[in-house]
Amino acid sequence: ITFDDLTTPGGICPQESSVTRTWTATDNCGNSASCSRTISLTDNTPPVLTCPTVVSPMECPAALAFPPATATDLCDANPLITFDDLTTPGGVCPQENSVTRTWTATDDCGNSTSCSRTISLTDNTPPVITCPVVVSPLECLAMPIFPPATATDLCDANPVITINDLTTPGGICPQDYSVTRTWTATDDCGNATSCSRTISVSDDTPPVI
Repeated sequence: ITFDDLTTPGGICPQESSVTRTWTATDNCGNSASCSRTISLTDNTPPVLTCPTVVSPMECPAALAFPPATATDLCDANPLITFDDLTTPGGVCPQENSVTRTWTATDDCGNSTSCSRTISLTDNTPPVITCPVVVSPLECLAMPIFPPATATDLCDANPVITINDLTTPGGICPQDYSVTRTWTATDDCGNATSCSRTISVSDDTPPVI
């Protein structure tokens, strides 16, 4: 008994090949007979995909950093890894969004598997506010003038600045009073910081007699 093997490749999926073995039995007189059997190899097992460990949440304005995913496959030495990102906006606080990355590993035969990781961005840092330089004290009849305060924020390009004035009367000398102005800078996420300046008004000029 002798045999011959015929291997038929699997085309675009090289793992899925088939082997046909033909046996031939020959007697001493040269009479022979043959029979065949075919064994097919299939690949229906998806790759094993390992999602990376991520750091979440991250404080705005940090850049989202997803490490790469890795994949192994029993038959394909280099399964293809692709990914898609889905960004979920933060609503009233646009800085606080989240990004979900889904990786998909696909082998030569089209078997695939997926995994996902999500990184959230938070904004817990208040703006930096700078109070102006003021001239104080002022002589009576002069009006207190406050230059504007300024503010910057890591994630909100235009934090809102509001003001509140508190006037303290001078007691027995009504001309002597002070005004304290408090500026408050608030970003889109409600983080706020404040600073204050005081201008005093005094009456140190005697009457003209």
